[in-house]
Amino acid sequence: MKQPLSASQKTGYLYSLSAIPSWILCFILFLGFCGIFSVERDIDLAHWFLVPALLTSASLVANYFDLAGRLKIRPYLITYVFVSLHGFWALYLGFSLQDEFNGYFCIFLFAIGLKLLDPGLNFRWTIIFSLFVISVYALWQYYFENQIGSDDLIFVFFVGFNGFFSAFINELNFRKRKKLMT
Repeated sequence: MKQPLSASQKTGYLYSLSAIPSWILCFILFLGFCGIFSVERDIDLAHWFLVPALLTSASLVANYFDLAGRLKIRPYLITYVFVSLHGFWALYLGFSLQDEFNGYFCIFLFAIGLKLLDPGLNFRWTIIFSLFVISVYALWQYYFENQIGSDDLIFVFFVGFNGFFSAFINELNFRKRKKLMT
């Protein structure tokens, strides 16, 4: 007989399933930007639906079969890996959108990602996350030889500023949680 779900498995399921409304909101955001900027909606169903569905399914399977327990690692690491994979894919997808608004779209993705990762991030990890997002975006700009527009510069400014500010808030919350647990 299967044992009841642990708290970490319940959290893993919750984060896995939260990907569904998150991707729906991202798609609505994309449609909204297409309307605002009056550009053609170039929709690749595999990018928008198949890859996120596969990531969500893999996350649910990892939780169901207690992958963390089998690998003898902390369960939150599995959750962070899948949240990060969703975020990395979303950032790539956002980057590959129309040049008129891809930077603006990625601002929203960063804000969503920071909120999803917030409970486990202290000052240092928030800064690392923010710098990683800026670095990946900049490398893609360079690799794909995209023209840097004002939306891209605003993205870098927003991620840097918001990441730095959020780092302080996350550190305070991290210390408060740590104190409550002791």
